Amino acid sequence: MPNMEWSFNLSKYKCKNLHDPFGYKAPTENIEIRVQTKQGLTQKEIDVLNSKSWTVAKSPFQSIFMTLFMFWMTGNSISIWTLMITISFLISPFKQIFSVNQAFIAFEGKIPLFLQKVCFASLHLFILGVAVYKFSAMGIIPDKAIDWMALIEQTKPRNLAYGLF
Repeated sequence: MPNMEWSFNLSKYKCKNLHDPFGYKAPTENIEIRVQTKQGLTQKEIDVLNSKSWTVAKSPFQSIFMTLFMFWMTGNSISIWTLMITISFLISPFKQIFSVNQAFIAFEGKIPLFLQKVCFASLHLFILGVAVYKFSAMGIIPDKAIDWMALIEQTKPRNLAYGLF
């Protein structure tokens, strides 16, 4: 019996309204969901913008451990090096908090950014709190009762007793 090959040419049959057979699962890798928004972005583009905006929002978290390590390495003594490091970590969060809109300018108007901006600002407030704690540990911020002793009025004794010897 000779070798026979079977071949089917199904391109000549044009059936447009055929449904998939029962139990058939179409591959989901090539499916793209298109949801039109105001700006004409698809759902996939919105998801990418959301993940990138959250990356920007969580970026201060990456520097928190470096900040804590630097504060630990500088110690609590008052020196020019310690003051420079602490002042730079005190000023930097203020600059970043006041430039929140500049950090998210690439995403503005495309997706809602309220939670990302709150996360960004709160992480910088945490770094600011650590810097204030460092100043307190160094003794620069008057937070103990002994720091305010100069403001307490000294009492004058009413009676003085003098000893004979």
